[in-house]
Amino acid sequence: SSARAVGHAFENILRNALSHTPKEEPVKINLKTVMQNYLVEVDDYGPGVAKQHLSDIFKPFFRLARAGRECHRGFGVGLSLAKRHIEVCGGQLVAENLVNGGLRMTITLPTR
Repeated sequence: SSARAVGHAFENILRNALSHTPKEEPVKINLKTVMQNYLVEVDDYGPGVAKQHLSDIFKPFFRLARAGRECHRGFGVGLSLAKRHIEVCGGQLVAENLVNGGLRMTITLPTR
């Protein structure tokens, strides 16, 4: 069902945000309605993503190398699955770096 697909997408997005945010920092979630869409912003306070890799993070099996960091667990499929689930439900998932560091995942879903 579409509700289950969206649930899996949110789970993957939140797991990703939590895994890249230092333990003492929060993950911020903002929910609002814009026009005929729900807009959900998930902000983490991790290192962000190099601009040239912002679209790559949604490719299956893509993982960023982080110098000096413990290897992140996972196979690099969570965000690609999240994007696919959101798109199947008529929505969009995009990533952008925050001005003061970190990454914002913006999920847009129709209100229907």
